[in-house]
Amino acid sequence: MNRKQYAEIIEARLREELDRYLRIRRSLGWDLRTTERVLWRFIAFAESQSAEHISTNLFLKWQQSFGRASRQTGPLSKTLS
Repeated sequence: MNRKQYAEIIEARLREELDRYLRIRRSLGWDLRTTERVLWRFIAFAESQSAEHISTNLFLKWQQSFGRASRQTGPLSKTLS
């Protein structure tokens, strides 16, 4: 298996796991419209970074990519509170 094939498998796995997570949370009655959009953006960022796994550093790089908006107005304000 070459590196590109491996990356495609990792990307597919991240997407599958997010989809599974969202299904479980919805089945428990959660309204996840905003959360879903934010998490899909994170997955897209992880893919753009060729991330093989989720890490604190990856999250912090993603968070920094939003610029200087305050935490109350950023996309993470409702997701992480």
